[in-house]
Parts: sequence; structure tokens; C-alpha cells
Amino acid sequence: MSEPWSALIRVVPRATVYAARAARPMPGHPVPGLRRSPWTWAQVLVDDAVVTVAHVRGRDESHDLARLEADARDAVEVLTRAGAFADRSVLFPIPPPVAEVRLTSRHRYGRRFEHVSFASEWRPPPGLPRADNWLGVQGAEAAHAFVLRHKSPRPWIVALHGYGTGEPYDLWWMGSLAAHHQLGVNVMNVILPRHGPRGRVAITDRFPGIDPIVNVYGFSQAIWDIRRAMTWARQQSDTPIGVYGISLGAYVASLLAGVEPGLACVVAGIPVVDFGQLISRHVARYEGDDHALVRAVRNDAAVRLNRLVSPVAYAPLVPHEGRFMYAAVGDRMATPNQAVALWRHWDAPETLWVQGSHIGAPMARGTRRFVFDALRSRGIAAP
Repeated sequence: MSEPWSALIRVVPRATVYAARAARPMPGHPVPGLRRSPWTWAQVLVDDAVVTVAHVRGRDESHDLARLEADARDAVEVLTRAGAFADRSVLFPIPPPVAEVRLTSRHRYGRRFEHVSFASEWRPPPGLPRADNWLGVQGAEAAHAFVLRHKSPRPWIVALHGYGTGEPYDLWWMGSLAAHHQLGVNVMNVILPRHGPRGRVAITDRFPGIDPIVNVYGFSQAIWDIRRAMTWARQQSDTPIGVYGISLGAYVASLLAGVEPGLACVVAGIPVVDFGQLISRHVARYEGDDHALVRAVRNDAAVRLNRLVSPVAYAPLVPHEGRFMYAAVGDRMATPNQAVALWRHWDAPETLWVQGSHIGAPMARGTRRFVFDALRSRGIAAP
């Protein structure tokens, strides 16, 4: 029996053991116990299966780990000289307003919306390794968003999607269409780098991934493009802006909360706060702590770079009453520990713990109501 098939066969016993352990929460821990039911166990099983399949498929990828480590050390030196570890504006400068946009009316699944695009104009601090590789990929030069607007001035929701999405169907599964109608607001689904129309080419520098320099580039450009997109939204009306992100989008939304002042609220759904730590944890689960990939992600330079673009590296600029999050008790992908790290960094904000998994949490009963109530409480609704 091949090793990949062995990893897949172990999904059931591994998920069962995890579900049993998660049903017995530690005293004083913020994560409640996982409900003992076939439905919650099935969700845990699906999460574990998805992570396992992704790991098995990723075994065929080759990485020059020595080069990644050397480049990471060089990047730390460059960013140290630039002052990035002491001044957030080095990586996250205030971008200029959008002067020119391309607006295209689109129709999908029986619904019309606008496709907004504009030049990104983002550039990394000079001297960083492989910057040309990142900037030279088709799609890196333009920012995109799918927009739902009312004719009269309304508050805005900036919606940030999860990993591997960034397509028009996000308007449905993320609840953007429902928010547009039920809350009476404008919604702008901003597309993250290397996703959706920005990622339809063959790329080797997967974002986010094991390469900390790519993570620095990706998250820095994501914040820049979102802030520029918000300048365009503010040109339409001087109304409050709330941000809602799921998974990868929750990471970016939480990072934005530490960079952008003036947001009415931020809602982080099933959040991640450290992709390097998360990836190394998943690899170590299958390959052991001594695997070369685990050591590469956990070396000092990689940890420092990933920390530099982590949401927990910056004090939130959003008031405490404007911070909200939900997480899944049985999350085998982002894991509850990542959510707890953000919960602590945000000083225990209002939180919904969903009895389910990473994949199921955004669609779970009560999740959308929690998100809409949070937005409404901060003025992100029609008067």
C-alpha cells in the first residue's frame, strides 16, 4: 500500500480521535466543547479529508528550500534596514486614490453586478529578493472587485474571500447578495492577489504558501489594493465602511484592522493569523517535526517575515465594540488555536463559536445572522 493511500485511510480514525478530544474542552479555555453528534463528526471528517488530499497532492511539488532560506535571510536584512519591523508604514504605506477605473456590467446566475478594475500600482520596498518574479506575473498589475450598488448613498461592506476563490459565485456563498438586499448596503468583493481574475495563469509562487517572501508580497499588495478600492468607494459616498472576511479573507481583514483607521467594524470568520505556523503544523502532522519543509518554514528568518504581515503583529485600530469574529469548534483546516490567537489579540471581542467545521461554518445556522447583526450594530445598514 502506497504512503499517500495510507494517509487517506487514516482520515477516519484521526478525525474520530480529534472529535472525541474536542468534546472535552479544557477548563477556562475559550473554545467550547464539540457537540457529540453524527453531523459535527461528519464535518470534522470532511475538513480532515480536504487537508489530507491537499497534502498528498502537494508531495509532488519541489522546493529549493536552501534558496528559500537564503532569500528569507536577505529579505530580513533589507526590511530591517528599511525600518519595516519598527514602522508599519514601510510595508503598508497609504496608497494614492484611484484616479481611473474600468466598470463592466456583468450577469451571472440571474443577477447583475459590476466588475471594477484599476491599476494596482503597488511596489515592494526596494532590494527584496525575487520582486520581479512577483510583479511580472500576468494579473499582478491590476486590482479587481465585484460590486453591488444602490442608486442612493449607502454604507459599504468590503467582503474578502477565502483561499482558492475570488469568483462571482462569492457574491452568493459569502452572503454579499443577501447583505445588499437585507441590509440595504453597497457591497464590494475585492479579489486578493493570485486569485480569481488575478490568478488564471500558471504560477509557481503560490500565495499564501511556504515561501515567506511571497507571503510578504501577497499580503502587502492585498492591503494596498483594498485600501485603494476603499478610496473609490468613498468617492461614491461618505458613508461608513465595514469589512467582512472568511478564512484567508479573515486574515486580510484582521491585518487591515491594524493598518487602516476609520473602519466602522471588522468581522473575521474562521480566521487564520499565521500561515507559516499553520502550514508547518499540517506538514508535521503527516511527516513529523523533523521534515525538511517543517524546518524551512520554522527557521528564524521565515518566522520573522511571516510575523511581519500577521494580524497579531499590529494593535487593532478598530474600536473594541467594532471587532467581531466567529470560528468553528471542529475546524481541522485553520484550527481553533488560530482563532483563539486573534481573539486574545483583539481583547476577547464578541465571538460566535460554531458547532461545525471550517468548510461548514460560513453556511451554518446562525452564522449569517451573527454577521449581519454585527454589521447592523455598527451602522452598516440602510437608515
